[in-house]
Amino acid sequence: MSSNNKRCSSGISPTTQIQSPGSSKQGSTLPRSKTCGFTNTTSLKSKSERLQPLVTNKNSQLNNEILLDDIDKLPPAMVNELCLHARGLVTIPNLSQFSKLQMLDLSCNNLIRIENLRNLSNLRELKLYGNKIERIENLECLNQLQILQLQYNEIQSIGSGLVYLTRLQSLRIDSNKLSVIRSDEVLKLAQLKTLDISDCSIENVEFINTLSSITELRACHCYLKTLPNQFRNLRYLIDLDLSNNELINITPLKSLSSLRVLHLANNHIQDIQILSSLVHLNELDLNNNQINLIPNTFDKLIDLQYLNLSNNRINSWDDINVIRCMNSLFILNVDGNPFLSQVENSVEKLLEYCPSLEIINDVSLQNDDSTTIQSTSNEQLINIDNELREVDQSLEKSIAEVQAQFDMILSDLQKLNTLNNDSKQDKELMVKNSTESNVSNKKSKYRLFQALTFGEENYQNSDQGINNG
Repeated sequence: MSSNNKRCSSGISPTTQIQSPGSSKQGSTLPRSKTCGFTNTTSLKSKSERLQPLVTNKNSQLNNEILLDDIDKLPPAMVNELCLHARGLVTIPNLSQFSKLQMLDLSCNNLIRIENLRNLSNLRELKLYGNKIERIENLECLNQLQILQLQYNEIQSIGSGLVYLTRLQSLRIDSNKLSVIRSDEVLKLAQLKTLDISDCSIENVEFINTLSSITELRACHCYLKTLPNQFRNLRYLIDLDLSNNELINITPLKSLSSLRVLHLANNHIQDIQILSSLVHLNELDLNNNQINLIPNTFDKLIDLQYLNLSNNRINSWDDINVIRCMNSLFILNVDGNPFLSQVENSVEKLLEYCPSLEIINDVSLQNDDSTTIQSTSNEQLINIDNELREVDQSLEKSIAEVQAQFDMILSDLQKLNTLNNDSKQDKELMVKNSTESNVSNKKSKYRLFQALTFGEENYQNSDQGINNG
């Protein structure tokens, strides 16, 4: 296995993913709250972790492990995603038949050049990380591309390689040999939201002025000594990581009113007064700097939930007095500061200062109250059990009453049914008797009629006999 493949810790095999035409990807979010905790930032992850392939849409109708020789056997019109991760590729195979392709993963191979992508005009996501690519080239036909991953290559400059990617939203070019990024090289990336240039020998980020739509910027482990005034134009920036640099003055950050997450660990920062203007901050990491106090103006940071000031130079408890007013704070790390040695139980005193704290110096306070919590939980369970028993008894009583009422109603229905049957029989009998009576009357009338008729005939016959005599 090549050195590039060793850096890629993922064992994902090459796959194809075929989707229905109507399927679409949903962007993931990274929530930071009390319920889910804070996410690890790029600066805290190892290189192997950062090489993990991003998860793509799993709602595919077919997911087959393929060999390179089998590519031609795939139905091109149905293939939306193709993964050739860690296949030892030296060149990109001819994929021109896959004109419907939207995601292509060529990560962790031995590729030197970007080529054979000319007909993939529908491509939305391209993964080329963990190769040996030296230049960004031959991407001019990918004008629908939204995600491009080029981290862990040997790229020395961007050049004109990104000029045609006007719809690009996410660019990872970290861990390369970049030393300079010019404004004209990224000028066309007007829709770019996420940019990672970490682990590069970049000394300034003045190009950032051209990326006014950016929401997430990672530039940790660079050689940044100053920040340009152009930062004030990044009004949509939400997540900023400038850790592991050589920063002293952070004044240009004061206008980033939308910022939620700020990482400035491992710099040379002393004055953090200007951060008081970032009133929407949720997460602030200032670990391992040269800070000697928390400004009283930090009481404006009413949304701050996570504050890391470990390994700084805070000498007095009075210098952190402002945390008494920070009611949203629930994670605080001030470990490695001189003032903690002034009291025997620093955790208890910090909790007195800020009762909302749940984690202090990476120690969860819930562990100290485990006995009380367990006792409270048992008592609550007993109360719930008693209440359930009362409910069961009440239900049994109610069910018995309902059953008795049901039996009474059933009995009444049976009686009504019997009465209805008797009434019906009486009615039928009356109808029968009436019918019989009518028949009898008709017969009597007929007999009377016959008798009368017979009598009249006899009377006429007798009169005729007298006359003849």
